[in-house]
Amino acid sequence: RPGWLGMAVVTGVALSMQAMAVLAPYALSSDVYSYAMYGRIFAVHGGSPYLEAPIQYASDPFYPNVYWMHVPSFYGPLWTLISGWIALAAGTDIGLAVLLFRLVQAVSALGAALAVFLLLRRVDPERALVGAILVAWCPLLVVESGLGAHNDVLMSLLIVVGLVLAWSRRPILSIAAVGAVVLA
Repeated sequence: RPGWLGMAVVTGVALSMQAMAVLAPYALSSDVYSYAMYGRIFAVHGGSPYLEAPIQYASDPFYPNVYWMHVPSFYGPLWTLISGWIALAAGTDIGLAVLLFRLVQAVSALGAALAVFLLLRRVDPERALVGAILVAWCPLLVVESGLGAHNDVLMSLLIVVGLVLAWSRRPILSIAAVGAVVLA
């Protein structure tokens, strides 16, 4: 069964890995700038990122960093809302926007590891820490979440939460499980 020392080590290493990724001075993808630009189109400029491409806002300070300048957003409404909130919070500070997007994804990755741990602690306590390690310490997940800030990590968290809720087999939690998957 997971003890306090094991949980502390797993949590400490997971937090350290995500912190290093979030604070890294480089990235492997420029998608985060598109997220920020779509958020700015929605929240700052009052436009629709689903109908308007970033090139229509070429004077925006985020525009020079956007790779997909002729492509309207194809992300869901939840991600557009989150992107809009981050755009408002960051203002014109590109570095802060990147940091906030990375934090959202790092927290999502850690949340998925916690959800796996909590489920396994209930159904197979001997493997709860191993399950958490397989998620939280996965190098690909760290790179894609804390470093790359890819929104797929938040979607994955919502799917994992939906699966955990469905596993309980309670009607109300099953409804919440469907809601989590729909949000994803």
